[in-house]
Order: sequence, then C-alpha cells, then structure tokens
Amino acid sequence: MTSTFKFTHRFFKTETEAETEAEAEAGAEAEAEAEAEAEAEAEAVRAEAEAEAVRAEAEAEAVRAEAEAEAEVMRAEAEVEAEAEAEAAWRLEFRKRV
Repeated sequence: MTSTFKFTHRFFKTETEAETEAEAEAGAEAEAEAEAEAEAEAEAVRAEAEAEAVRAEAEAEAVRAEAEAEAEVMRAEAEVEAEAEAEAAWRLEFRKRV
C-alpha cells in the first residue's frame, strides 16, 4: 500500500506541477499579448500625433502662403497707386507749364 500511495502522490504532484506550469505559461502568454496590445496602441497614438503634426504644419504653411500672397497683392496695388499719383502730378505740372 505504501508503493501505491507513493505512486499516487507522485502522479498528482506531477499533474499539479504540469497544471502550475500551464497556468504560468498561460499567464506569460496573456502578459505578452497585453504588452503587445499596449505597444500597438502606443504606436497608434504616436502615428496619430505625427499625422496631426503634419496636418498642423501643412495648415500653417497654407496660412503663410496666403498671407504672403495677400502682401504681394497689397504691394502691387500700392505700386500701381503710387505710379498713378506720380503720373497725375506730372500731368498737373505739365499743364501748369503749358
């Protein structure tokens, strides 16, 4: 009876160790999956932040380009107006002489 007890004890001990190892492996796999999921989520957040930065930069560039275009138009209008005033002054002076 002692040998049967020893066999049974060893069998259950081995089975318990196997269950413990399986639980440990399952825990490790779950932890690895959770870590991979967290890394993927962090990567998605980083990618979204980069995309937002690119959009903001493009928007800022568009605003700068629009401001430069408006400034160029204003310079051109001022130049045309100055030329018209100079021509009007020249004609007035010419009429005074004639």
